[in-house]
Amino acid sequence: MALQNVFIIGATGNVGSELIRQILLHDSPKTGKHQNPTNIVGIANTSGYCSNIGGVRIQNTPPKTEILEDSTLFKKFLVSEVKQDLTKYGDVKVEELLKVIEQEGLEGDVVFIDATDGKNDLTNFHKRVINWLH
Repeated sequence: MALQNVFIIGATGNVGSELIRQILLHDSPKTGKHQNPTNIVGIANTSGYCSNIGGVRIQNTPPKTEILEDSTLFKKFLVSEVKQDLTKYGDVKVEELLKVIEQEGLEGDVVFIDATDGKNDLTNFHKRVINWLH
């Protein structure tokens, strides 16, 4: 089984939290539904990030079914859970995220998903990730 490793930026917003909820419901390694399930190896929001090559804690210990099935309850749950796990950013956010991926041995084997609301311009981040990958 090959995993599709993803790092979700904007993970606790509306789009990011719904993406994580859908992955947990339908495509995580624990569901056993797909040959190449999605493995959430990192999440980030404006406060910080957390990562784990084996899957972030929210994926490995998913919430109760009633929370997972309700998007509003899930978002509240996700925000409170992620807050406990976040490593606060230093001065250089982009380099920190890329360094985390390198340290986890995932260089070239992770997809960054930008689920931010567009208020913060991530153009430079996107360019740096593209340059870093090549």
